[in-house]
Amino acid sequence: MIKKIGLISLLFVVLLTYAKVMPEKKHGAQLRLLDSFLATHHYNNALLDDAKSKEVLANYLQSLDYGKQLFTRADIERYQRYETLMDDYAHKGDLSIAFEIYNEFLTKRKAQIRWVLARLDQPFDNDAPGSLELDRDKVDWAKDQAEIENRWEAMLTNAWITLRLAKQSDAKARSTLKKRYKNMTKRVNQTKPDEIFQYFANAISRVYDPHTGYFSPRNSENFDINMSLSLEGIGAQLTMEEEFITIKELIAGGPAKKSGQLGPNDKILGVAQGMDGAMEDIVGWRTDEAVQLIRGKRGTIVRLQIQKAKSDEIVEVVLTRDKIKLEESAAKSKIKRIEKGDAVYRIGVIELPSFYADFDAARRGDDDYRSTTRDVRKLIDQLTTEGIDGLLIDLRNNGGGSLAEAIDLTGLFFDEGPVVQVRRADGNLSIYEDDDRQTYYDGPLAVLINENSASASEILAGAIKDYRRGIILGEPTYGKGTVQTIIDFANFLPSIKDKVGQFKMTIAMFYRINGSSTQLKGVEPDLYIPNKESYRPGGESEEEHALAWRKIEPLAHEKFASIASLLPRLQAGYDKNNRNNPLMQNVLALYDWEQKQIDNTVVSLSLEKRRAEKQKLRDESLRFQNQFRKLYGYPLLTAAYLDKEEKDKTESEKEDDKKYEVDAILDIAAETVADYVRLSTRS
Repeated sequence: MIKKIGLISLLFVVLLTYAKVMPEKKHGAQLRLLDSFLATHHYNNALLDDAKSKEVLANYLQSLDYGKQLFTRADIERYQRYETLMDDYAHKGDLSIAFEIYNEFLTKRKAQIRWVLARLDQPFDNDAPGSLELDRDKVDWAKDQAEIENRWEAMLTNAWITLRLAKQSDAKARSTLKKRYKNMTKRVNQTKPDEIFQYFANAISRVYDPHTGYFSPRNSENFDINMSLSLEGIGAQLTMEEEFITIKELIAGGPAKKSGQLGPNDKILGVAQGMDGAMEDIVGWRTDEAVQLIRGKRGTIVRLQIQKAKSDEIVEVVLTRDKIKLEESAAKSKIKRIEKGDAVYRIGVIELPSFYADFDAARRGDDDYRSTTRDVRKLIDQLTTEGIDGLLIDLRNNGGGSLAEAIDLTGLFFDEGPVVQVRRADGNLSIYEDDDRQTYYDGPLAVLINENSASASEILAGAIKDYRRGIILGEPTYGKGTVQTIIDFANFLPSIKDKVGQFKMTIAMFYRINGSSTQLKGVEPDLYIPNKESYRPGGESEEEHALAWRKIEPLAHEKFASIASLLPRLQAGYDKNNRNNPLMQNVLALYDWEQKQIDNTVVSLSLEKRRAEKQKLRDESLRFQNQFRKLYGYPLLTAAYLDKEEKDKTESEKEDDKKYEVDAILDIAAETVADYVRLSTRS
């Protein structure tokens, strides 16, 4: 009997051991390779040391438990004995501590799921006391398990309220949450070693900079598909934040961007096929699984249940799957007619969503292949034929694209000269020039930017500013001035037959011709729109471990007739024109209101209060939209129409939405360009 008990106990121990997820041999080899690349080829040229080791541990724990609802303060203190050892383990390719922590995380996650499923059998209080801080960076680790369970209660109540506000009944909301957590159980039990390795590899990578990162074999395949655009989908880059599939970036020319209903940081809660398919809750799913559900055949419909980033409101968005269409992301033009006293100025506007080129067509030798520069050249021809007094290039929300196109496009506005410098980690400096000795447009020029103008957009805006070729309007750009390369680990680990991942690493930095990097600081406008006081720094400066701004030697280059003397007069005129301008006042009031919503990160746990708050937000949004419509002479919206979901609108209503869109910033910018033209002709 004793022997039987001993065997049963031994078997139980063995089963528990096998229940843990353990690293594979390939992971140690990949970790050593990643560590070596970072030390010798990353732009920072820095070893992983004890100081970085502390940050690696903090990154790893935060990536596992950003919500601070699993680990207690005692757990964190216990893990801190490893904080100066993570670098040593990485050098050796030893993943034992990383997997030990992850297995403890899995145990705690399973306990949370069991607690939640039991709690969902009980009703919720419609007017519960208390609140929840949504910005978990402002929250400390819980002192004990009792506080952990209080946090579970608050998080679950908030999730229930969010579903109730989306018009789900109490029973339906609890059923949705039960299904969500049961799905989480399944996925927790299916955890693969590759996933854990990716978490830890990225905890190390992010210490170097936010754009360096590791892709597991499964995610490498998805990354390759995103880069080649070889499958139909919605045109969005997705990432996992906590248990939510989150939109990281919308791709110009894709269905998601074209819809106008989605934005960065929106969460995808559910996916349904066709107009009648059941909504599948995907909270807690792995990114690769969610992607498989969202992708599908071209022309088919996918419905997404979206939790909006700015308001937490849940909406349903209907998209038709398609390939990324070059023509949808292509440059477009129009003419703004601006009256100034007795004079009328015609300002040509070229909207540029990205820097693109049809590389396949170019390789095939197609003489008429599409590219940014070619398209803009044609648009300039059309605009000048129609007659314009000045040209405004709109780079707002242009996240970049082809470096070659940015250089060629910049070259349309002066004869020749350097456009950008690229310095590698080893100090090697490359200078990219426009050398066609031809100016395609020599009239008054302006560039409109915002904090979502990045990378190639910053190269064009920076060069135009350094040459003093035109004025820069708007807000400072994003400040993404780094260059990455993709390293396929399979090329360096030929003896490993299993699939290994890819590594994206920062190896160089962009510098303007004045010697200033675009990194972190971006490009500052000559004139802020709406004004400098309303601008709130964002972009790269909000990223942890963003590389610092740097400066190198400037390059000799031509400077056009200085606009420096015009800027004080232009600014004074701008301030005077907009001091009592109702359009500007409405823009500033809207900015202030939106910022207050962003700053308010605490929500009530009372359903009744949240309903009242939602109603108040809806009424305020309606008021702002109708104030703009009044100024433009457009028909006013009703509350009922504002509440109408996109999928329920008729085609005529959708067309009217586009027809009556207000772009106040563009109109203010065009007015400013007209003033610039007027001052230029007088000087």
